[in-house]
Amino acid sequence: MTADEIKALVKHSDFYDRYDKSKNWDFVAVIAGRAMQSPEINEIQHIFDEKIKSLGNALYADGTIIEGCAISFEPEQKRANLTEGRIFLDGLVYQVKAATLAIPDTTTVQIGIWKKSKSVTEFEDNTLFDPAKGTPQYHMPGGYRIVTTAEWGLSTDNEGVPFFPVYGVSDSEIVTQLHEKVTPEYLDSLARYDDHAHGHYVVEGLRVTALESNITGKQIYSISEGEAHINGYESVISHSVRLVTDEAPDLADIKSEVHVFKADTGGTSTISVSHTPIEALKQILITKERTVTLTHGGYTGCTDELPDTSVVEKTTSFFTYSVTYRHRVSVKADSSDTKQVTISGAVKDSLIEIDYSYRMPRIDLIVMYKDRSVGIVHGVAHRYAPVVPSTPPEAICLAEVTQLWEGLPEVKNVAIQRVPVDTLNKMRSQIVDLYSLIARNEQRFDIMLDA
Repeated sequence: MTADEIKALVKHSDFYDRYDKSKNWDFVAVIAGRAMQSPEINEIQHIFDEKIKSLGNALYADGTIIEGCAISFEPEQKRANLTEGRIFLDGLVYQVKAATLAIPDTTTVQIGIWKKSKSVTEFEDNTLFDPAKGTPQYHMPGGYRIVTTAEWGLSTDNEGVPFFPVYGVSDSEIVTQLHEKVTPEYLDSLARYDDHAHGHYVVEGLRVTALESNITGKQIYSISEGEAHINGYESVISHSVRLVTDEAPDLADIKSEVHVFKADTGGTSTISVSHTPIEALKQILITKERTVTLTHGGYTGCTDELPDTSVVEKTTSFFTYSVTYRHRVSVKADSSDTKQVTISGAVKDSLIEIDYSYRMPRIDLIVMYKDRSVGIVHGVAHRYAPVVPSTPPEAICLAEVTQLWEGLPEVKNVAIQRVPVDTLNKMRSQIVDLYSLIARNEQRFDIMLDA
């Protein structure tokens, strides 16, 4: 806390503080025989405060969680529950109490710490009167106390004091931790060894689950809490994380897909298209049948115009006559879903041509990066053989997502899992037993041959 900030809190005419960071004061040398000044005690505190903060700021960023401070969501109640813990703020570590916060329906909001400071005088705390009996100062007022607390809150609270963001929230449910602990440099060699020997792997948790989405055009995935080693470094998520992504389907166009109208002429038929799911119907061409009465022209060789174009068949002409003919016409579907189209009014056993676009299958990857952020990598869509994308080198692949665009996507958790030593020992015993079984079977086979 700067000298100006403390002066603003104390608000006492007899408070003196000459500390100026730009003067680079490193020590207050108290001289024997000289009275110690009250501002010198204040300045000593500033010097120590700056030394401690310079060390802390070299290790951590503001808002870094040191211990606890986990978050969990109640989406239906739009509440976030924060546990107690210790957190790094403005060069020092502060204790923070548990809290429950109401999350507003805003697109993006930050959950963090409001750092609140105040001065406490002898009037607010009567223990600040001098307790030393028999001295001239007994029961006289002394110095004020500066009290600083760290409290959970939202970036939208407008408390008028310093705010340090810890978690980012989107759509009232998506959580990202904004800061991580700084890894000491001496661990780099260990991280390189782990990375070269084992690559990226999951220690525990980090299971991916597809969730029902109530947001049009969005998909929601839940990644459980857990730990992974990425490039040899620990990446820990202490709470479940929700990933919201755009569907972004790849579309293919189908031109003049041919079907036969099986219903009676003028009736209704439901047709299943060859490629699903349908994204958009563009054109439907059918053959309709119509009967009209015409009057032949008043001279030989004249031609009577029919009221429709694209005529494919008609009857013989007379002076006054009825013509029954068939013609091609573009119509709209009576109804449709992702797989079928319902059409009416066509001629029985006539051809129907449908132009439409559909969503091609695709395989995506859910990945986690060293900074604990999660994302999705889209694959190459194909009608029959979608191509799985490559995992970014700085990320671990948690799951493969098969996008068939019907219902929830198919999620297959594929992350390489750590195998504990006790499990390896069990596997070793099982392999030994398997060899023994094979040996016994070979002996039995040899006996049968010799018999």
